[in-house]
Amino acid sequence: MVMASLTALALQWKTIARAFIRKGGAGGAREWDRIEVPMSWMIAGMVPLGIVLVGLQVVAFQIAWWAGIIAVLMSFVLSLVA
Repeated sequence: MVMASLTALALQWKTIARAFIRKGGAGGAREWDRIEVPMSWMIAGMVPLGIVLVGLQVVAFQIAWWAGIIAVLMSFVLSLVA
């Protein structure tokens, strides 16, 4: 099921790209800008949280740091599929 989801994600890459690219549009876009969380906030929160999660994996489960980084990155990719 994971491979099927990743394949579907790969085939719908344009849809995923459109979700992260902001285009200027009609006046309705201003309303969305008012209530939408800025991408900079998401990145500013994910980087420190990712570091903490990798550290937790290393300390609590004795996972190699490079495997922890891969796990955190793959969980982000899998969350896009879900």
